[in-house]
Amino acid sequence: MSEITKNDIINGKATQEELAETAKKSEDRNLRKLAVDYLTDHELLADVVINGDSIIRYIALEKLTDPAELAEVAKNAGNSSDYEDEFEYYGDESANFHGEDGEYIIITGDDGSKARLKALEKLKYLDISENTLQKELIKKIINNTILGVIIENGHYSLRKAAIENDNLIDQSLLENIAKNDEIEFLRKTAIKKITNQEILADIANYGKYIGTCRSAVYKITDQALLINIAKNNTHSDLRINAAVKLIDHKLAQEVYADIAKNKNSGIERKEAIERLTDQSVLTDIAKNDKYSYYRIEAARKLYNQNLSQVIYTDIRIFHMNA
Repeated sequence: MSEITKNDIINGKATQEELAETAKKSEDRNLRKLAVDYLTDHELLADVVINGDSIIRYIALEKLTDPAELAEVAKNAGNSSDYEDEFEYYGDESANFHGEDGEYIIITGDDGSKARLKALEKLKYLDISENTLQKELIKKIINNTILGVIIENGHYSLRKAAIENDNLIDQSLLENIAKNDEIEFLRKTAIKKITNQEILADIANYGKYIGTCRSAVYKITDQALLINIAKNNTHSDLRINAAVKLIDHKLAQEVYADIAKNKNSGIERKEAIERLTDQSVLTDIAKNDKYSYYRIEAARKLYNQNLSQVIYTDIRIFHMNA
């Protein structure tokens, strides 16, 4: 398509699609501005905001009022790599947004974040001029995409309000928060809202924050997933937490035995021994473990009290001769 001219735009000879393409791609900045001035289709305006250069996107954004298209901008602005211009409307490459619970830097560079936040402002969810988002408004937001933008860009108190919003049910969004957010409270709040058992199991097995993994295990009820965690997870405490929830008590005992016999030391080993009832495994630990502490713990669980006394005596003699 050949580029339209100034006269084409002024005389109404250019289609809305041609105006949008000119606004995004023309090398003549004045022509781009003029094209936006004559652009009225809100879907195309949103496309210019998302994919145009910085100064043109803000001119288009000022004209955009359709809530659905503003939501698209709030979600997608900055995802295009087609623009390189620096910001001319909003000054610095970074801006500090202050909230009652502290300071959080939510914008860095020309990545479209400012356009996304401005779109939220126009949706009445964000007042950039006062650097604050009314938390009571967040509680009323239904659109999970908008909540996701707030969670990604807001300071702590706003992110907290968005995550706690009862309307936030997007499982993939909650999974991302639970796996990757640096704030433990927000991760655990997200976990509470995840209902997908497969997602919970994935967090338990591959999450990078052990506390969040533990919270995920507590919510899992699917026996097949619990068995996999109990048998294969790399963290002994998560294996124990999963084994406790198993209906198959024999398998749970096998898990406890594996940890009790093969983990060198630690509170998880002690807990595994405490949960063991298998007398043959307990007897083996009580008689043969290289650590007296775990021998005593195992001996306490033996039904054969005579054997327990023999082991206690053996341990005393060993330490007397050491």
